[in-house]
Amino acid sequence: MPSIRKMKILYAIGGYIAIFIENSRLFKQIERLASTDELTGLPNRRTVMEELVRVHRRTNRYGRVSGVVMTDLDHFKRINDMYGHDVGDLALRSIAGALASSIRESDVVGRFGGEEFVVVLQETDIKGTLLLVERLRKTVEELEIQGPHGEILRVTASFGVSVVSPKDPDCHAVLKRADNALCEAKASGRNRVCARTPEPEDA
Repeated sequence: MPSIRKMKILYAIGGYIAIFIENSRLFKQIERLASTDELTGLPNRRTVMEELVRVHRRTNRYGRVSGVVMTDLDHFKRINDMYGHDVGDLALRSIAGALASSIRESDVVGRFGGEEFVVVLQETDIKGTLLLVERLRKTVEELEIQGPHGEILRVTASFGVSVVSPKDPDCHAVLKRADNALCEAKASGRNRVCARTPEPEDA
């Protein structure tokens, strides 16, 4: 039979192991919260930017382009004004889920802020990106969101598309192109996809 001293040592070791496991669990939880948007469960802005940095480096190294998409919900303020922020939050969660379920496992979609999302399509050229984004646009357009009194709400979104170029100085360059394309989509009537590709001398 173990001595009392050995039993005390075993209990002490067990206590330290329990503390270590709990601290590890808490660390993982904090890490997840730091990288995830609380409302939608998608990667947050910081995580999306980190992914864009990785994609930019990979493009510079291997020359393989990737699609970058910025999307913003059209007239979203009207939903918040008419139905309240609870319904607005429900709409954001529904759209986030629809976007996430419509891309490949290797791709990334994150909430960039407010009602704006960014999608990173790994190793996808401009043609492939445009094809997939048109499907995303239709997915959002056809999404049915239940209102507070059982009514069906519909939301549309505008999309700005570009691709990472090997000559981009950093990941902000492709984001700027995608954002300019998004502004063009908004200005030309919303619920549409516009693209900005790198200039020939930058391609």
